[in-house]
Amino acid sequence: MIGLGLADPVPQRLKGARSWKRATGTAALASMLVGATATVASMLIIGDILATEPVYYGLGTSLMTFIIVSLTTASTPEDVLQEWTSRTTGRRKEPSEPDEPATV
Repeated sequence: MIGLGLADPVPQRLKGARSWKRATGTAALASMLVGATATVASMLIIGDILATEPVYYGLGTSLMTFIIVSLTTASTPEDVLQEWTSRTTGRRKEPSEPDEPATV
């Protein structure tokens, strides 16, 4: 149960990175660290390590951190975004492929 609560922000960051072009890797890392810390701290404060309420605190702080850090750090360069898009959509060129098809 605890592992699922702490790992849950990972898919959210991947979704955020794919859907929001302003998202940054720094924001994803910061949000996971802050969210996990908030979750564990809330569990310790509440005194029940199996409580689900701390997970909501972790998700909320993680989302806020993701947005704030993305907006305050430099955006991801366009060439990196294009490479990421080509990898995630499965349309990646092999290094041996020519840039344009040869005309006969």
